[in-house]
Amino acid sequence: MSTAPALRRWLRPGTVASSWRIGLAGLALALAGWGGAPHDARAADLAYPQKAITLVVPFASGGGTDALARLLGTQLQQVLGQPVVVDNRPGANGTVAWRSVQRQPADGYTLLLGSHSTHVIAPLAAQPPQNPQAVMAQFAVVSIVGHAPLVLAVRADAKERDLGAFVQRAKAPGLSYGSFGVGSSGHVMGEVLADAAHLQWVHVPYKGSAPALTDLLGGHLDSVFLTVSAISGGVESAQVRPLAVTGTHRFPSLPSTPTFVELGWPQMAESGWFALFAPAGTPPVIQDTLAKALHQVLQSSELRSRLLAQGVDPVGSTPEQARRIWAEAFRQAEPVVKRAHIEFP
Repeated sequence: MSTAPALRRWLRPGTVASSWRIGLAGLALALAGWGGAPHDARAADLAYPQKAITLVVPFASGGGTDALARLLGTQLQQVLGQPVVVDNRPGANGTVAWRSVQRQPADGYTLLLGSHSTHVIAPLAAQPPQNPQAVMAQFAVVSIVGHAPLVLAVRADAKERDLGAFVQRAKAPGLSYGSFGVGSSGHVMGEVLADAAHLQWVHVPYKGSAPALTDLLGGHLDSVFLTVSAISGGVESAQVRPLAVTGTHRFPSLPSTPTFVELGWPQMAESGWFALFAPAGTPPVIQDTLAKALHQVLQSSELRSRLLAQGVDPVGSTPEQARRIWAEAFRQAEPVVKRAHIEFP
């Protein structure tokens, strides 16, 4: 059965977050036409890869991004036929990892697992802020790995049973929301909602999700803006109530939690993402080979289940689609970061 009629209905002008959906629909069509193995004739001529590939992670080992990198590395190794070695380079909000990758040859043997936080928010919040075009000139973005939505959640015993009631209360001073740090995606999306709904809540940054949840459950914090994986334990134990999730569709593990978009807040359509980056100048044929390999890897039902458990909705994309999504993320985030005076020391 043709998918064209359904896509036309999905993309009709005037629908909520139509521009974002158009991008994702184009991505789906591009992937549908891809097909085949991850090596085409041009890649075969280059005989890529012929040696181990280094996957740089901008955070310490043991964290969520590190776990994601190791999962992907193991699977990509099987598809590409060469080892994929994870190299953790934490520090300076991702800048240490950036510099290490930029110094490497643009030959496809050094890659970087970046995110909306490291490749959009961090450069915008740097002092002085970096120009988006200049940042995008420094890397080739190979593929979007997956979307990582955020959840606004409260304690299970909170008076506000839904987002509407919470928003009404947050219009008056006194409410707080916690995130996993200044300039984190949770901080930024909290500022987006504050601007859209005229909220007067106060941001409380933490060094990670665990202490924010501890203060929420202890009654020292009114709400949190965290990842799906961070709040999943609290939801399962009935200690935390999710009010809404960012992005354009409900997250599989939280089927009863509506999106902000469906509740009337299209400004919250950004879900955050992880992406595979390479040094600028990496040959298109190598980028294409890597993107196809990643797409193949993400078709594994086992891997998809494991990623969803980590709060990542697997996507995969062409390099062209990934670059458009990156540029759009800059366009949406830049005015928010400026207006909220989000700055890294």
